[in-house]
Amino acid sequence: SSARIRKRRRIEGAAAAADDEEKKDASDDVEEEKEEEEEEAVRTWTVTEPYHVDVSSSRYYYDEIRVQRKETTANGVPVSTEPWNVRLGDVVAVHCDKDERYRHRPFHVPWSPAEVVCLWKHSSNSPGSSDGSSGAEEGEGKGRRVRVRIEIRWFYLEDDFRKKTMGGRRKGSDAADADAAADEILETDHVDVIGASSLLGPVLVNSSEDGGSTATEGTLHHRRPPRVVVPRFHCRRFWSVHRKSLMPAGSSDDSSRTKRGRTYSNHFDEVLTEALLERKKQAMGHPGSTTHTPDRQAHPGSEGESIIDWTQAFKSAISKLTLSATSADARKGEIELAGRERENRIITDFLRSAIRGSDSGDGLGGGGVGALKSSLFIAGPPGTGKTASVRSIIHRLRREKSRGSVPPFDFISLNGMEMRTPFDAYVKFWEEISRKNGRREMLPPGVAAAELERYFGGGGVGGGGGGRDDGAFVGEKRKSPPVTVLLLDEIDYLVTRKQSVLYNFFDWPMRGTIVSGSSSLSSAHSPSVGAARLIVVGISNTINLPERLKPSVRSRLGSDTLLFPAYNSDEAHVILKRRLDSSTPIFEEDSLKFAAKKTAALSGDIRKAFQLCKAAAETVLSDIKDNERRGSAPVVRIPDIIRASRDMFNAVIVRAVKSATEFEALLIVSLANLKRQTGREKGFDLQEILEKMTGVAKSNGDRRYLPVPCYGELLGMLDRLGEARVISLVSPVYPTLIGYGGGIPPLVSLLLEDYEVKAALRDTSHGELAERHLKRETLF
Repeated sequence: SSARIRKRRRIEGAAAAADDEEKKDASDDVEEEKEEEEEEAVRTWTVTEPYHVDVSSSRYYYDEIRVQRKETTANGVPVSTEPWNVRLGDVVAVHCDKDERYRHRPFHVPWSPAEVVCLWKHSSNSPGSSDGSSGAEEGEGKGRRVRVRIEIRWFYLEDDFRKKTMGGRRKGSDAADADAAADEILETDHVDVIGASSLLGPVLVNSSEDGGSTATEGTLHHRRPPRVVVPRFHCRRFWSVHRKSLMPAGSSDDSSRTKRGRTYSNHFDEVLTEALLERKKQAMGHPGSTTHTPDRQAHPGSEGESIIDWTQAFKSAISKLTLSATSADARKGEIELAGRERENRIITDFLRSAIRGSDSGDGLGGGGVGALKSSLFIAGPPGTGKTASVRSIIHRLRREKSRGSVPPFDFISLNGMEMRTPFDAYVKFWEEISRKNGRREMLPPGVAAAELERYFGGGGVGGGGGGRDDGAFVGEKRKSPPVTVLLLDEIDYLVTRKQSVLYNFFDWPMRGTIVSGSSSLSSAHSPSVGAARLIVVGISNTINLPERLKPSVRSRLGSDTLLFPAYNSDEAHVILKRRLDSSTPIFEEDSLKFAAKKTAALSGDIRKAFQLCKAAAETVLSDIKDNERRGSAPVVRIPDIIRASRDMFNAVIVRAVKSATEFEALLIVSLANLKRQTGREKGFDLQEILEKMTGVAKSNGDRRYLPVPCYGELLGMLDRLGEARVISLVSPVYPTLIGYGGGIPPLVSLLLEDYEVKAALRDTSHGELAERHLKRETLF
């Protein structure tokens, strides 16, 4: 019978899985013994206390270690080399499999330069055991076994780069030319994890071929081993291994290069970045350091220092009000969003319970077995704190993970607005999944979707990407990969005609939960055990998106939607006041209240409030520098907010909209209506625009707007409105991906808000058109 056949298949699958596990364990044991033998060739010390301890993986992260190699002379006599220090961001020589050409320059083994990205030790002891700056040698002291693991970013020698990309050396080059070419190295996005035994010595990287060096040369002399020749290279170019193309390298100083290396790291996340930054702040705050704080009693009537204090206070406030700074601080949870306490509690309970595999009990989300939820749909107008709330909660959960109170999980964020086509979401998602599994792969959309199906659908963990590599150095072998938390922002851009993209992204969490749930309820070891689990948080700028989706997709989004309403004036005022909290208040209380009320009346978008206050502060700062503010404290008042609001709504653009022809007004109103209905702030193709213009013109019934312009006439109008800065033509953020040959036309973006278009057309012959199709709607 079919039941017996299924039972026999389960038994055969369980037996095959057990055999694979035994083979894997045997392979891991052989690899472990090999690593232990290699580690005997090097001794390491920890120079400082760990700047971060991850309890969940028993890892201690360091910013500097001390290394001493044990080598054998030609006569077979073992000797120890002079110890040297290795810091994060250092460029070092790494023992690797290469040809014989570099065997004697200056080391006696094949090697290649690489940058140190991350340093950590794993220990089976409790965090409270001695592992700081006591100077205990590795493997000694308490008798515990500790390994140093180093994540590196390879630098390619120029001649090796030519071999990889051109199939050989330059035509007509001899050995001397090859040695000269080797003086240049190229940055790459190729990262690996090695042991301390692979480190050979320091390498000096100059920013230019003429010998102009970076700060490394000045700080290396007291950390390198004596009597060791330090190889020198210059680096000006960047080769992307994954995109197979040369890319701009950016700034060549040490700090910029180190930041670039961390962006390609598989281990250096936001938690480590924040912990390392806190370590540096503590080092700078030792006695004797000085920090400048603006004088609260400074008055512009006095000369000299008081003027500088006010200038610094305004510059500090302006930097806090920039959208990039507010976004970065919101991700770290440093901005407390007023009026979002309930929403944050629901998201936190959902994510914490989903990661742990238990019921959240909040009644939101969908998918899973029983009450276990694996997806959450969030909706609300732009600028209401949806993305900021989720990212701040993820940041907090990462901290809990490092303390061991939350199981390990990986976080990946995708933005639909940044995709060339909706199907490119498969490409970016698999690229991030494979990168975290140790091998970054860029595949065509169809192949990437198949790999994701295998990874999350129970058809074999990892697909082409394999399992995670970092578990090999942890005391407890991981039976399955960690949970993946996916943030799908701007999912309105991922809606296709068949809606297959959204269906798959919200179907994989359900199937992964079903696989995990069925395996936990069954006594037999199912062959699906170890399948990756996916948790999806989808964010949309429109609350009616589920109503426009097929029932099959709606069911996977869940029956409930977490709504983020627009900010009211009180909430906007509290957020502004908390953001501008300073020892030198530069905003009058009434001016902040006025900006909050103006923002709430127009859109409730808190980003507009930040932009309005920033523009007002910049105006006042300009007056201070021009000595136009005298006799009183140079603070921002209500007239400054009014002037900034008037300047933001550019008079030239207003005149361009007011003087628009019938079809140009139809185009502008159609774009504003599309922008509000879809929640997409950027990017509409020409077909969408023509369809919307047709619908608006027919529903209005005015013969002035009929017949709708053809494709060629539309291009002419876009050109004229683009010159007036009413619209912009934008290209996708990411370059052409595999499987697409280009040819996709640019997307059209409206540079005005819907209420701005409505206000500009109010006193024109097109006022009725704007009033009818841009009437403001509220959430409740």
